[in-house]
Amino acid sequence: MSEKKWTPGPWEWHGDVLWEKLADDVRGDVVCRAEFENEHDKDLIAAAPDLYDALDRARQKLVGEGFFNASYDCDAALAKARGESC
Repeated sequence: MSEKKWTPGPWEWHGDVLWEKLADDVRGDVVCRAEFENEHDKDLIAAAPDLYDALDRARQKLVGEGFFNASYDCDAALAKARGESC
C-alpha cells in the first residue's frame, strides 16, 4: 500500500481555513482555504483523515478474516484518497 502524502489529522476549521490541529489551541500547517455553499461539507472534509484510518482498519480486518470480495470497495476508496487509479 502506498504511503499517505497528505497533512496528517486531526484537522479543524477556523472560519474558512482548515488547519492541522496539533494540540488544544495549537495550530499546525494550513490544509486548505475554502468557501462553502453547504456548511456541512466542512465537517466531512475535516473528518477525512479519521475516515481514511477507519476504512483502512476495516479493510485489514476484512482481509484478515478472509472477506476479500468485501475489501475491494475499501481498496478502491483508499486508492482514490491517495490519488491512485484503481
